[in-house]
Amino acid sequence: MPLCAPRLSSDDRRGMAPHPYVKVRSRFPNGRLRGIIILAMSLAETEEHASNVNAYVAHERDVEVEAWDGIVNWRTLVSSDRTPTHAMTVGTAEIPVGASVEGARHRHAEPETYYVISGYGDVFLGDEPRPVEPGSAVFVPGGVWHYVQNTGSIPLKLVYAFAVDHYAAVRYEFADSAGFVIG
Repeated sequence: MPLCAPRLSSDDRRGMAPHPYVKVRSRFPNGRLRGIIILAMSLAETEEHASNVNAYVAHERDVEVEAWDGIVNWRTLVSSDRTPTHAMTVGTAEIPVGASVEGARHRHAEPETYYVISGYGDVFLGDEPRPVEPGSAVFVPGGVWHYVQNTGSIPLKLVYAFAVDHYAAVRYEFADSAGFVIG
């Protein structure tokens, strides 16, 4: 049986952080704690986006391929600069078999999530490789140096997501082979 979130009293709401995601603790009738995530958007923000945002379906086949030559090809499917959406940027990326990792190591302030659709590889978080395969989900905290290497015999394909309005809002920093930041 699904559980419903309880109504919050003014005492429950008092002290809630202004951040869009707020964790609230409440209790089951038996006294056990349970966590609830609440999406809290200001009324002004909701009204501002209401006229510009609609439900939207993107088809990968209709989106232009972008690339870091020899490293990765991607398609940005949801991004407010391209679609009538906000608050999320989502796309697919494909890393060819034998793709170079030279120049792939990067970081950005925004957290990122990957979900592997096909292929095998390693995600490097800092200097630590973590194996990925179809069905793997990866969370990359903001500011962490990372890259993906295809170790398989077919292209490694994944879905990526950022909690930003549009892809251009993500500012990439790259590291050269000696670890110096470039750009």
